[in-house]
Amino acid sequence: MAEDVGQARRRATTTRMVRVVWTKLAIDRLESIRSYISISNPYAADRLAGRIFAAGQSLSEFPRRGRPARDDCRELVVHRSYVILYQISAETVSILDVRHAAQLQDEPGQP
Repeated sequence: MAEDVGQARRRATTTRMVRVVWTKLAIDRLESIRSYISISNPYAADRLAGRIFAAGQSLSEFPRRGRPARDDCRELVVHRSYVILYQISAETVSILDVRHAAQLQDEPGQP
C-alpha cells in the first residue's frame, strides 16, 4: 500500500501543468449563473460557482479531461447541467464559455 502511494506521488509531481486562462465571456457567464441562482438560494449559487471554477482550474493538470466538441474545442460537464467550453494550446487552456446544457445549441456570435 505504501509503495502505491509513493508511486502515485512521483507520478503526480512529474505531471506537466498548463496555465488556465478564463476569457471575459466565461467569467461573465459564470457570474450570471451565480447571480441567477442566488435569487432563490445564495448558498447553492456560491457552491455551484465554486464547483464550476474548480473544475475549470483542474484542467491545468488534466487538459484533455473533457470530451471533444466542435471547432477544436472540448467540453467538460460540471454538475450535470453545466458545461465548460475550452481550447487547449501548447501551454494554455483557454476557458471560452460556461453554459447550461440547454444552451449548447449554436448562438450567433458565440464560440
